[in-house]
Amino acid sequence: MAVPILLSASVGSIPIGAAADTDTKQTEIIGRLYPVIERDALEEIEAAVAATPFDPGVFGDEEDWSALASPELPRAEVARTRTFIPFFTLSFEIADAEGKVLYPKGYRFNPLEYLTLPSRLFVVDAPLLDWALEERTEGDMVLLSGGNPLAESRQRKTAIFKLEEQIRTRFELQYVPSIIRQEGKTLFIEEVTPEAAARAEETEDAKERHDG
Repeated sequence: MAVPILLSASVGSIPIGAAADTDTKQTEIIGRLYPVIERDALEEIEAAVAATPFDPGVFGDEEDWSALASPELPRAEVARTRTFIPFFTLSFEIADAEGKVLYPKGYRFNPLEYLTLPSRLFVVDAPLLDWALEERTEGDMVLLSGGNPLAESRQRKTAIFKLEEQIRTRFELQYVPSIIRQEGKTLFIEEVTPEAAARAEETEDAKERHDG
């Protein structure tokens, strides 16, 4: 492939290389043409990847991946629903373009006054996954406490996420199963006992059998 050096200019009202027709602008190639000999960067990357042997074992056993590790919460023994407001305190001041302080360091506010959770969060351990997947509705997310979310996602052919330590501490989660939902400017955290979850699942199965 050749790359021409293009030059379009005019002197007075007459374009370079133009005929008597001054209303027609022309573009001329000035100088030599040189072929581009460099390979496409993406092609080089793809070729290098294809030529590099990949050994999945280099990452070790998937069960040992630290990226999949999540806090393991105990089972709830008492069913309860508690409210929670995730207050946030600024660790720095926020100023406008003129330097006027809009929000001082230490300002405390409720993010739920400005944000809305797009869905409910189901926090469960592996044995309760089936119950959570039955209970969830469109948009709800299932967070796995302990276990391997990748393996569970592959097995159930649906997205299951790991419970991040940051989420556990931010929402002060204590037990599984927990269902987090937002109502107005407040979070409601419902802790369900496994027995209640099992009864709900049995009731749903019975209803399906009856409808069938």
